[in-house]
Amino acid sequence: MKKSILFEELSTRELAIAKDIFGGYLQKVDKFVDNYGPDAEKVAWGRAITLAKSKSVKDQQQRIKEAVKKTLSTPQIDSVNYVKTRKAVGENPIDAVTMDVPLLIRVMEFAKEDAKTDMDLHSAAENMIKLSQDGKILDMTDYDSIVLPENQINELVKKVINKLKL
Repeated sequence: MKKSILFEELSTRELAIAKDIFGGYLQKVDKFVDNYGPDAEKVAWGRAITLAKSKSVKDQQQRIKEAVKKTLSTPQIDSVNYVKTRKAVGENPIDAVTMDVPLLIRVMEFAKEDAKTDMDLHSAAENMIKLSQDGKILDMTDYDSIVLPENQINELVKKVINKLKL
């Protein structure tokens, strides 16, 4: 049998399926010869290729369906626990912050209304990371520790010290 264009376009899987189907047709060679005469082999091979391609597509669709079902049936990872256990490149823990919703809303308000510079936001983020390092869930009692820039804290300390000296 000559190599046809269709033969060259088949994947390995399609070729194996087509050979199996063609082998089945060879068992019924008399019927093919009666119906198609000298072209019986070409017709049988063409039908085998067509069926192999169709079966390959159906098999692929079935594998995709099974993969989707498996994915949907697998319990999802708890995002909070995932963030806490995930590691960055080099096995250094990734900075993570956990906070309750009232604090989250207040921090977003701070970012929109009160932060004067990007450094205020960076400072707040660093403060949240420091406060969360022991796995603590931040709440409104932590707000002042989060948003007060270091220079304001230093000024407050100076004012307190000055009042104590009087």
